[in-house]
Amino acid sequence: MKTIWLLLFIVSVLLLIRSVSKMEKKHYTCIIVVVASNDYNNCREVWNKYMNKNENVKVFLVYGSNTSEGIVPTENDLIFDIKESYGNEGVINKTIKAFEYINENFTYDFLVRTNITTFWDFDQLLLKLNTLPKERLYYGQDDSQYCVSDCEHVKWVQGIDVIITPDVVNEICKGNIRKDLPEDVAFGYFITNDLGINITDQEKNERVDVVNRVFKADEYTGIPTHYRIKNSEQSSYDILLRLIYDIQ
Repeated sequence: MKTIWLLLFIVSVLLLIRSVSKMEKKHYTCIIVVVASNDYNNCREVWNKYMNKNENVKVFLVYGSNTSEGIVPTENDLIFDIKESYGNEGVINKTIKAFEYINENFTYDFLVRTNITTFWDFDQLLLKLNTLPKERLYYGQDDSQYCVSDCEHVKWVQGIDVIITPDVVNEICKGNIRKDLPEDVAFGYFITNDLGINITDQEKNERVDVVNRVFKADEYTGIPTHYRIKNSEQSSYDILLRLIYDIQ
């Protein structure tokens, strides 16, 4: 009888420790995983100016071992011993490692996966997230159809602005992600084929594409959640920092 009571006591203590440990994890409405590289240090400087502006949003810049050279790490950086090259596997692996780290240390309602050149308006993002379901979500700009080697068509969203929920993140961490596809296509293949989750397509006014041009102040409407900056000048970031975050 004493042995049974002792076992029950030990189990109770372990459950209490587990419960307390879970309670100690800091919660965010949204955690943003930024696929980063030291090729874009100017964009890193932009992120550092605004990434901590909203207490409900946590941002991590995610690097591989050879794409972090010259970076002075901060608490907002995740650097993994993963070599990246021109291809898919390195980016896929460091993304999954970031997901695992986040799950071990935080709780959250939504996870956004983006790249270092994309600029986000956190207030507008949070307003959008309030309208989205907190389970089985795969949200972004539908970029189907991509034909793989066996001509099977894959449903997927662009990797620069993917929003998923914790249950999907958990399945990705446990799942078998294909390494023979571009990384955003590979994640889409797993989510839509293996998990059977349909794409929720983002609304057209949520994203502004600033490609091969400069963003103009008079374009700003306050509605988009994010701005895809590609082959643009630093002044595009400077304008957005000033208009959205009042950073001069």
